[in-house]
Amino acid sequence: MEVTNSAGIMALRNHIETKHGQIDILINNAGMYFYPAVEATEHFVQVQRTLDINYWGMKNVISSFLPLMSDNSRIVNMSSNHGYVSLIPGRSIQRELGDPSLTEKRLDDLLMDYQRHSTEFNYDYEEVGWPRCAYTVSKVAVNAYTRILQRQLEEKGRGGIVVNSIHPGSYHSKITQDGDYATTPGEAAKSVVTTALQPPGQIHPRGQFLLHDLTEVNWINVTEMGFGQMYR
Repeated sequence: MEVTNSAGIMALRNHIETKHGQIDILINNAGMYFYPAVEATEHFVQVQRTLDINYWGMKNVISSFLPLMSDNSRIVNMSSNHGYVSLIPGRSIQRELGDPSLTEKRLDDLLMDYQRHSTEFNYDYEEVGWPRCAYTVSKVAVNAYTRILQRQLEEKGRGGIVVNSIHPGSYHSKITQDGDYATTPGEAAKSVVTTALQPPGQIHPRGQFLLHDLTEVNWINVTEMGFGQMYR
């Protein structure tokens, strides 16, 4: 399924509804990473493509499939070792993204602001506090949206649906993983499946960012820490 193709998303959704009636597990695994570009036009293309897949595409899939999700469904959003608020240079942007009361609309507005400041006509994204790496922005947004979505579900009386994001730690050809936190593909897959199969009626992480061992990560209050300390 191409997550930037709304018609394709709905075709699969309708197929599942016709054949199965509902869906119990949704793992949002589609992702795109580019080495950060220096040239303005290429940077903007990277920002657009990365956010279209990693954030807007994820949201489109979730909104399309939520009406089919059963009361004890599980949603797993794939995050990364880039999903930490402290990797966003601007302190005011950090505060907004890490705010527990952040709304979906405000999160969307922040990302559209990043896209506007990344156009070749503006191209002042670093001056206003955004990083060069669009992937970082997208994965911080995934973590923020995960928390927002869990809150929304609970407010709507659908709290049986559990949403978490996860950093599986598996080897990536373009991204260096973090020492002891690197895992094999099998270990990474196991962590995702385990998160997706959390049984109902038990206490589980909800709306959290998890490591591959399913421990909760403090992805927000890490501004004064070094990168290697973010997992402590």
